[in-house]
Amino acid sequence: MRNARLFLAVSTTLFSFVGCNQWAANSAPTTIDADSDNLAGRDGVRFEIDTSRVSVKMVDRADYDKVIAQHKGKVVLVDFWATWCATCMEQFVHTVELSKMYDPSQLAVVSVSMDDPDNKVKVLAFLQQQGATFDNLFSIYGIGESATDAFDYDGALPLYKIYDAHGSVIATFNDGYEARAEIEKLLGST
Repeated sequence: MRNARLFLAVSTTLFSFVGCNQWAANSAPTTIDADSDNLAGRDGVRFEIDTSRVSVKMVDRADYDKVIAQHKGKVVLVDFWATWCATCMEQFVHTVELSKMYDPSQLAVVSVSMDDPDNKVKVLAFLQQQGATFDNLFSIYGIGESATDAFDYDGALPLYKIYDAHGSVIATFNDGYEARAEIEKLLGST
């Protein structure tokens, strides 16, 4: 277990230098109350997580592939992110905007959290705050070699994959603005 924690710490540090150069801890808007699923903002005001509007499903690669297949006939934008990646959290707002910009029959949006599975409450709270009412997935692998192998990426976050209507990856980006430009090119600006 100690070796696994050391690997996670080293991996997270390396991944932060590769794709996400800031730690989200300095800008995180909430803290977790260990006794419940309630959260306290910086001002101390407590609020409940509304799990009826936003949910997170733990997935492996096979489950992920099933979600992508459910959206056949649409362009699919997948946003791989983590709460420890400040760039991911800052750019996530654009993912939410895109989900609201286009007809759901044209564009499906999916998010995949690469956080440690123990951070489910924090991930769910962030998604709720963002109004992420699309498919939200949570990698059972967390971050590390198992995740990069399972989801075919180099470990740099954020990562955006765009699938065509047939379910094939047609583009990958580490920048949300580039992903948005590609979506707009494929579907046209509204």
